[in-house]
Amino acid sequence: MRRLSLCVFVLLFAIASQAQTAIPTPDEFLGYTLGDRFTPHARILDYFHLLTTRSNLITMQQFGETYEHRPLMLAVITSPKNR
Repeated sequence: MRRLSLCVFVLLFAIASQAQTAIPTPDEFLGYTLGDRFTPHARILDYFHLLTTRSNLITMQQFGETYEHRPLMLAVITSPKNR
């Protein structure tokens, strides 16, 4: 859970430094402090999909699925010229 929190923090920092629209923090999006309670897979994906709509620095790619048929996603954070 700490790794997820760290990854989300780094992601937000990278995006927020160049974002033009307001990007909610994970706490604002979820309605509770990240790590205080369980966050379902679908809610995490919802948050990352929101980030892709608010910033041109992040793209999402599906690279597989879990045995429960949930998508396994990869978030790529880079400048548009590096794609």
